[in-house]
Amino acid sequence: MNDTRAPLTYEALRDEIAALVPANSSDSRTLLWAESSHAVALARDPRGRLEVFVVGEPVDATDRLVRENLEHQVWTTASGNPLPASRLVLPEAEHFDGVAAFICTELIQNGISADREVAFRDSEPVIALALRRAALSNQALVGLAGEMFVLARLVELLPHRATSIVDGWYGSGPSSRDLQLGAIGVEIKTTASSESVHHIQGLHQVEKGLSVDGVPETHLFLLSIGVEWLPSAAQSGWTIPHLVEAVVSVLPDSDRRDAFLDRVKQYGGDSALGYDHELNRGAQRYVTPFQTRFERLYDLSDERIKLLLASDVRHASNVEPDSISYRVRLQPKVTGDVNPVAGMRKISRKLNSLLSTA
Repeated sequence: MNDTRAPLTYEALRDEIAALVPANSSDSRTLLWAESSHAVALARDPRGRLEVFVVGEPVDATDRLVRENLEHQVWTTASGNPLPASRLVLPEAEHFDGVAAFICTELIQNGISADREVAFRDSEPVIALALRRAALSNQALVGLAGEMFVLARLVELLPHRATSIVDGWYGSGPSSRDLQLGAIGVEIKTTASSESVHHIQGLHQVEKGLSVDGVPETHLFLLSIGVEWLPSAAQSGWTIPHLVEAVVSVLPDSDRRDAFLDRVKQYGGDSALGYDHELNRGAQRYVTPFQTRFERLYDLSDERIKLLLASDVRHASNVEPDSISYRVRLQPKVTGDVNPVAGMRKISRKLNSLLSTA
């Protein structure tokens, strides 16, 4: 690690943080000291994510999320001296330059140079808030990546149905389904895990009901997408702007294109924080490439898939069924090669076949 000295004010820290470049390797860092006693420092890892180092013995985090994101090691400086420190890695997002500066300023103002345990404890609520906000933001980003991948691949593989596929995508809008294709409902669930582990937000997501047009659903599928983020310099992989552009290119008129882009911007429930294709297509947060680990279409009518359903809670008269949420872990194979259908080409053929016979 190489050491450089930083000013103490929030504004100066933020400017200095913006100038930090990613490390050349996993075992090398350029440290930016946030104050003169060398109690807290910042760096960027090879992916460009900001790291906050609290120097000394391990700090005792009381918040579970903060504790899970802290790692203590004895690092080595460029001069070969040991540097014991707890490292907090912040998400890869442009606005976290300011968040990192604010966290360091809090640590300094709370007396990190005099009593690191007290200073960390007093600053922990700010750190926890930043991490929770990032977790929600990152979850929405993963979800958007998965849903744009699904739409772009479906319109590519089923060009004759492209318009109805895009029109049937509701994103975060008021709809019982992510994707409604006639009487076929598709819940799109995306995860950065290596398994099909997903959050079910309401029992309606796993039970057939009425389509958006009020027609009884004939089929209900859960489309599980596993994504893996790649290094920013990777020459392969998908990006959100590329996928959005691929969808936009097949839409026949400006009204449909504008409506689609509005739904994309609203994804995650907050248009102020969503992806604006015109403004954000070059932002690092969105151009980070990814690849898919798996694409699995689960038929939820298969009795081998055991889920919590409305019938399971009818006896609990004081429970609102729509308020129930839970996590599921679906096996890679439920019924041979029939359920799930794996791979977007086979998935598109399955959906096309059902639509053709409807």
